Amino acid sequence: MANCTPLTLCLSHALIFHRWRRFRRVTVESFSKLTVHRFHPIQGREAINLALALIMNPSNPLQHLQRHAASIMLSINYDFPPVESEDDPAVVGITTHNDRLLYELQPGNRLVEFFTWMRYIPSR
Repeated sequence: MANCTPLTLCLSHALIFHRWRRFRRVTVESFSKLTVHRFHPIQGREAINLALALIMNPSNPLQHLQRHAASIMLSINYDFPPVESEDDPAVVGITTHNDRLLYELQPGNRLVEFFTWMRYIPSR
């Protein structure tokens, strides 16, 4: 375990806070009330695509909703073209990551929750 002094902790938190603050400023400027109107065409296009996908294949709405959410996020944040397929590598990657994250956050999926003494085993 690393030896952390109060000075080390203060410096690391200051660096993290400074970086967070810089990214927060960019995010607030990009998603303020004055600029959000730029996203209405993207949201409208994706709403039509979602409605058409649900009409054509209503058997799996969760997959359509995941594609819809990923497409809006990728279009707005990264200026990607609309995602047309549920099998797109970006959608599959996002979905896989979310599933893994949700699994890890559920209580009881880690041995350390049952054997509390495992907290003190040093990591590599």
